[in-house]
Amino acid sequence: MPTHIGRSKRHVFNFIQERILKKLKGWKEKHLSFAGRSTLIKVVAQTIPTYIMSGILLRKNFNQKLERLICDFWYDSNPDNKKMHWIRWSKLCKAKKEGGIGFRDLKTSNLALLAKQV
Repeated sequence: MPTHIGRSKRHVFNFIQERILKKLKGWKEKHLSFAGRSTLIKVVAQTIPTYIMSGILLRKNFNQKLERLICDFWYDSNPDNKKMHWIRWSKLCKAKKEGGIGFRDLKTSNLALLAKQV
């Protein structure tokens, strides 16, 4: 948890993005199935920012960057080889009963963690 947060939160929370990117790149070389990727996303990538989100409301564009990283990993695309994202991220974040995969939406997860404190 950062000890001092100034006006620009962009540089303060970059370590979260770097940690997620490092974890996902480590597994990128291993050709995982969609089940393996979904497990890695749920267990690792979406739980790294949980502690920070429980105390601080993250900016909307920061949440979008994290979701873009996770979505690119899901569709196995990289900056050199962009792949088509066939299903909207909001649809993937729905529960399995509703036709989604069960990923967490970071924005609503952040708001729910902050509501727990009140």
